[in-house]
Amino acid sequence: MSIGNFSFSMITDVERQLPFYLVGAGIDFHQELDPHMRPDGYPHFQWIQIKSGSGVFEVEGERHNVGTNQGILLFPDVPHSYYAEESPWIVDWFTFNGANVGEVLKLVHIEKTAVFSVFQDSLFTGIIQKSLKTVRSTVPDKGLRASLLVYEFLVSFSQYAHKIGNEGDVRLYSRLNPVLDHIDENFSQSLTIEDLADVIGVTPQYLCLLFKKIMKQRPIEYLNNVRINKSKDLLLKHPRTKVDEISGMAGYESTSYFCSIFKKVEGMSPGKFRELHLHKRHMIS
Repeated sequence: MSIGNFSFSMITDVERQLPFYLVGAGIDFHQELDPHMRPDGYPHFQWIQIKSGSGVFEVEGERHNVGTNQGILLFPDVPHSYYAEESPWIVDWFTFNGANVGEVLKLVHIEKTAVFSVFQDSLFTGIIQKSLKTVRSTVPDKGLRASLLVYEFLVSFSQYAHKIGNEGDVRLYSRLNPVLDHIDENFSQSLTIEDLADVIGVTPQYLCLLFKKIMKQRPIEYLNNVRINKSKDLLLKHPRTKVDEISGMAGYESTSYFCSIFKKVEGMSPGKFRELHLHKRHMIS
């Protein structure tokens, strides 16, 4: 049986000077075949996300059971161990470092090794899959691309991971999750705050409170972020489709409003984004 699909980076001296750099990534890793006892810890930050099965994680004299929709964030040089409790224990993992990692985590009040509940776990899986592909690529700027993926992970982690023990947040997220699914499935349709509130049977005012508590943003901000992310894919997948048509496909009735929000989020117009990224693809190919 293969232990999993993984690779490590050949980190250059230049990459070590970046604020964030990628050390390695693995997907569908059979952790039950590779239990870890690390009396001296591990020299990098590492995120271990459980996909199936369950295991035991021990750190600072505490024993934690970890299973699906959970993960372990390791800080460097902290003694720990982890091993399977239920086989197969399959995980994805993401190893990273950099001078600014600790400071970014500190800003969101994460300062030590801990077990976290994961919301939107497919988002983390996607980042890890892209990281594995980047590690194995031969493009000349892969160090910069990898650095951006680490930053994307840290931003996503601050929004969608909650330290075990914050049960109140977990319950609130469970309440909000149908709304997030509804947005993801219907982003191209006209959606109002009233529509979203109706999904879980609450008032628009209470929905706004839930979003501020869990997502750290208002519902309309979250909806716009989803639509802009979707529109970026559409711009590149349909290079001959006009921007006003992409706007409609992404759920915007007004092209000017779409362009305004896109520039606010991405720092450039949709046309410039398409031109820049299609040019990069052409240069790489």
